[in-house]
Amino acid sequence: MKLSKKQINKYKSLGILKVRLSKNILLKKKKFIDDSIRFFKYFDKITHTKKLKSHNFQDYLIKLRKRDRNLISKYYKVSRRFASLKSLIASEDLVKINKQLMKTNLVSICHFIAVRIDFYEEREKGYITKAHQDFPYIQGSLNGITFWMPYYSTSCAPDYIAGSHKSGLKIYKEFSINKNSGIKTLEMIKSTRNEDFSSISCKFNEMLIFSTLLIHKTSNKKEIKPRLSLQLRYDDISQRDMFNKNYPEGLYLGDTFKKNFKQYVR
Repeated sequence: MKLSKKQINKYKSLGILKVRLSKNILLKKKKFIDDSIRFFKYFDKITHTKKLKSHNFQDYLIKLRKRDRNLISKYYKVSRRFASLKSLIASEDLVKINKQLMKTNLVSICHFIAVRIDFYEEREKGYITKAHQDFPYIQGSLNGITFWMPYYSTSCAPDYIAGSHKSGLKIYKEFSINKNSGIKTLEMIKSTRNEDFSSISCKFNEMLIFSTLLIHKTSNKKEIKPRLSLQLRYDDISQRDMFNKNYPEGLYLGDTFKKNFKQYVR
């Protein structure tokens, strides 16, 4: 896969780009979904899992959420270790696009959890993400990139503010999710208006590429079936600021945003 000059310019202007997947990436994506199904077949001993296939995977997860939400949580955690996911995220096709857009020969692959599962029924529990940028969570390079791929075609890809990446990194409030755990999360201080956001769809054979500085949020559209997506994140190792900060590990692995970017925390 190689982006055209027109596609590169569109990405620079909007901060987001939709592209078709190559046959190679499609095969790797299908292999990961197949491995995901194998995981549930192996650990969920209920008889009907023998009939579990890609076409009924979403319906299966709806029922599983009611009787064993913990198994879904374990899949969410361990899926980033799947060999099939490593093969996809490190594929030459995707690395080549990153080199084009970041203008670098040294591409960093973020080792965060790459799977996101959105159940509409759980929206009131705070699982949806409000307006944010990916960068404060990753803390890689400011020219970093997120690749967003749905498991299934969806009209509910993330809503975004076109061109918002150009205004740079925003100011955030950092606070504890749970006083006992000490885990930190972030909230962007600058308010956004719903009318500023654009919606976008994404087919199974497509992916979204967007800047980690792009302001985006979970779509408010209602989907009965769970929305499953892959979020593959990349950074530019050659960025001097990243080097000088000794390559922060990001919020997921305990590097608070304030520790490395205190000028952006209030």
